[in-house]
Amino acid sequence: MAKEWPDVIVLDVEMPRMDGITFLKKIMSERPTPVVICSSLTPRGAETTLQAMAAGAVEIITKPTTGLKNFLLESAPELVSAIRAAAQVNVRNL
Repeated sequence: MAKEWPDVIVLDVEMPRMDGITFLKKIMSERPTPVVICSSLTPRGAETTLQAMAAGAVEIITKPTTGLKNFLLESAPELVSAIRAAAQVNVRNL
């Protein structure tokens, strides 16, 4: 990321060294970028989901806790659509 900054960032909430919500807040304060959260910890209405939206995530996709490979294969069009839509968001207006 130091050499080329992405147009959209896809984050999980569970990450090594720094959780996704903390990383999202850091990104949005230093270099606002559209972020799509893809996590099993972000079902509709969950506290983590609300925290992600409040921190600046433009889209939330809930992935299952099991069957991830099938989910990714079946949800590829939805994921691509969410990422393309996120690329069009002006995060400075959030």
